[in-house]
Amino acid sequence: MTKVYPFVIPAMFILLFQLESQGAKIKSVNGTQLQIETESSEDLSVNGLYYLLNEQQKKVGIIKITRIHAPETSGVLLKGAARVGFPLIKYTKTVASQQNVQRKVLPLQRTPKWGLQVGFLYNNFSVSQSGNSLSMTGISYLSSVSYQDNISKDLIFQIQTGVKNYSVTAEQANININYLALYGGLGYLITDSISCNLGLEYLSPLSKSSNVLALDQIQSNSAASFGFGWRFDPHYSVSTSYNFFLNNKDITASFINLQLGYHFDF
Repeated sequence: MTKVYPFVIPAMFILLFQLESQGAKIKSVNGTQLQIETESSEDLSVNGLYYLLNEQQKKVGIIKITRIHAPETSGVLLKGAARVGFPLIKYTKTVASQQNVQRKVLPLQRTPKWGLQVGFLYNNFSVSQSGNSLSMTGISYLSSVSYQDNISKDLIFQIQTGVKNYSVTAEQANININYLALYGGLGYLITDSISCNLGLEYLSPLSKSSNVLALDQIQSNSAASFGFGWRFDPHYSVSTSYNFFLNNKDITASFINLQLGYHFDF
């Protein structure tokens, strides 16, 4: 009968940990946000939990995979410490234990869904009537509240409502409209923090004045929007978009948004 030496079994476990972790290791650490280098993403899963091992092959942290995009994968540190080069192994505790870890830590790591935005609009307006044309520009302001959530790991939806001031002038001509705005749109996540956004906005005038247009010409309208957003911090974002009014006979109107947002959860 073959004799099994006492040191063989511990050595086999160490070798097993090493083999499991060769395919995935920490590439960069930014607070609790992690970039993971992978040879293959087949053994990783979105929302999966994994241990981090230090140089002594001791478990020093627990992470959650948030996005898989080989050869790099994104994750968030739930517990312990992370350093560049630390390998990953599968989290092997019971389902109940995994739920306890998520329940304790994940609320702190959630991306806030509610937001407050303030910003500026650069406005363009041109009108052609009776063979005459007039072009005007101006800068105005906006303020709004928003809500956004994920539809899938790469797609988000957002609704936003607030007040937008549309103001343009040229020599003695002027138009000034305060709109109640309601926006709905979709965003595609190019990276974990940058999105490409497309949406529609309904605009209803709250107040209006003009010496170019008759006031009954200034009615509710809608605008199409295309732009980009950058969530550079869980609580702060900046976004810009190009917007143009729809269904305006003889009138061409557009504006460019630039807005800063603060995000929070109730």
